[in-house]
Amino acid sequence: MLYSVCDIWALYLYIKLNPINFRRQYWGPFFLFIFALLSKSMAISLPIILMLYEWHKRPKLSIIQILKLLSPYLIIVVAIIPVTIYAQGTAIRSTYVLSHRLFIVLQNLVWYLVKFIFPFNLNPFYPKIIISKFLVISIAFFYIILTSLLIIGYRNNKTFFCKKLFPLLLTYLFLIAPVIGIFPMSLS
Repeated sequence: MLYSVCDIWALYLYIKLNPINFRRQYWGPFFLFIFALLSKSMAISLPIILMLYEWHKRPKLSIIQILKLLSPYLIIVVAIIPVTIYAQGTAIRSTYVLSHRLFIVLQNLVWYLVKFIFPFNLNPFYPKIIISKFLVISIAFFYIILTSLLIIGYRNNKTFFCKKLFPLLLTYLFLIAPVIGIFPMSLS
């Protein structure tokens, strides 16, 4: 809960930064980001979300300018990654092959989306994924429909897709990236 409060407030305060007092107000969201990062490593996704926000809000800024603007956030992220990996020890090592982990990522993206839209049967423990033909077919069907809808959306309104929908989709992906299963966070 501490992570969520600090992360959401950091994002909110960053969005509300006043251009007149930018330098003075900039450090409030930054320190909230540090608190969020110290409470849960999932906060590592906030700088990428801030980059997407800057890309959307101020499209005239180059990627170099955005990186300079967010450099304190990125320095903290680069410093915390080895600490987090060391602290997790053997829990981060996976015995699964890459193809199995990628399927778990695809399944978890669907699972998180479904739980977000239909928040029923919420459980603090993640379900064990047993790969079956039905699961493979249902995941493939979901991604075929999603890809079709994205292609249709792009063809109908390229500006809306590129300026609104694409950054929103990237934000969703980066927000849940630390927990979707690329690296297992437990030994079981």
